[in-house]
Amino acid sequence: MRTIITGGAKYTDIDVLACSIGYEALLRLEGKEAQAVLKAPFNATIPSFLVDGLRFNSYYSPCSSDRFVIVDVSDPKHFEGFVQIDQVVEVFDHHFGYEVFWKKRLGLGSRIEPVGSCATLIWEEINNRGKAHQVSQKTLELLLASIVSNTLNFQVSITTKRDKEAFAQIQELTSLPPNWTKKLFCEALEGVLENVTLSIERDTKHVDIQGECLQVAQLELWDASTILKDSNLLKRAIRTLGTKDSLLMIHGIQEGKTYFITKDPKLQNLLIKVLKISFNPSGQAVSSQLILRKEMLKKWMLAIPSSPSLQA
Repeated sequence: MRTIITGGAKYTDIDVLACSIGYEALLRLEGKEAQAVLKAPFNATIPSFLVDGLRFNSYYSPCSSDRFVIVDVSDPKHFEGFVQIDQVVEVFDHHFGYEVFWKKRLGLGSRIEPVGSCATLIWEEINNRGKAHQVSQKTLELLLASIVSNTLNFQVSITTKRDKEAFAQIQELTSLPPNWTKKLFCEALEGVLENVTLSIERDTKHVDIQGECLQVAQLELWDASTILKDSNLLKRAIRTLGTKDSLLMIHGIQEGKTYFITKDPKLQNLLIKVLKISFNPSGQAVSSQLILRKEMLKKWMLAIPSSPSLQA
């Protein structure tokens, strides 16, 4: 019996990559047949040096006896098309909205918990099942990258003690240089600047708010000024989304700020209400703290009780 580990269908980010590779490694160390399948394109959260020498499957050959483990997503609408929902045996996620649905179906097989990174949950499994010293250095590096990326270097409010403990435990098993975290974010920034349009397209979520479909894109940048001070890059970024029903969030990790860009009056009013920020005439606002898209969407949902559950 084979276990297929996979994530969402639209794109593969660093959390999906790390969790899939990490859980595949754990199951194989336990003598089980497991395969990480990542068909969706990689987005800008995965710098090229993390993929060098990495082996994974981008093609899935169906087998009726396969079991599925889903990582970093729990809304079935966002699953890969090849996933058979009645054959899903485990779900690991840190997004809100589908906790009750999966707990009823899977019981202990549902691990949807409020941590900063889904990779923290995978590491806890590896560590608790006694395989921490057996996984490869590449797998450890991926898990570290996922935790530090998803918490924006431990600066966002969803960061937990568990994320910090997981990072410290993994770091002890590696020999990475002191400037490794900065290298991770700087190389990711270079990837964004090479193709801003593609980077936005691969990190855009379509969400429903009171019956309206909105586009919310985010860019995680070590230095946000590289785009904000370049009028041509900024115009290209805004043009990618369009001006109606769309929002671009730019995270400046080094400066610890989040920039919001939208000319849609509905979105501006919603952000003003929920985040207490103000927009200038060009449709830009800034928060003095880092706010991830998933955090903002949760705030929206709480502010508008009639909104359906959202995932980011």
